[in-house]
Amino acid sequence: MCFASQERAVFGQMEVGLGLLPGAGGVQHLTRLLGRQRAMEVVLSGDDYGAELAAQYGWINRAIADATLDTFVGDLARRIAKFPASGLRAIKASISSISLPDEHAIRADGVKFLELMNTEEAKSRRVARDGRYREDARAEWEMNYGRIIGEL
Repeated sequence: MCFASQERAVFGQMEVGLGLLPGAGGVQHLTRLLGRQRAMEVVLSGDDYGAELAAQYGWINRAIADATLDTFVGDLARRIAKFPASGLRAIKASISSISLPDEHAIRADGVKFLELMNTEEAKSRRVARDGRYREDARAEWEMNYGRIIGEL
């Protein structure tokens, strides 16, 4: 499950701006979560998405007001923890077997990611990105990565 702050959360897949595809099964997971069309939009745009739109797209369960996020998640966790562990394990395993990608697909994406990382185009994009990065502006950088990567 994934819950995020309405006011502070930003989601994105910036790899396209560096000539890469999302690694670690990102394409596999996003396509299953969002569907083909929305996954194409998210992965190909390299843009930033707020929590409300991420929830609408199915990327996260809900966008929740920052002031109540911790309480909501804590209450949900305590509720779930009251149920029999054997049933919880069985449910999670069943859902995972239906919804998670095959390990071979994730490995294939990993191989392609590494291939792309070594292209001259990807290397030059990373150099251009790093030339714009300032350590003292890390938070601003991370919250606006989609915009920044689009400006390279």
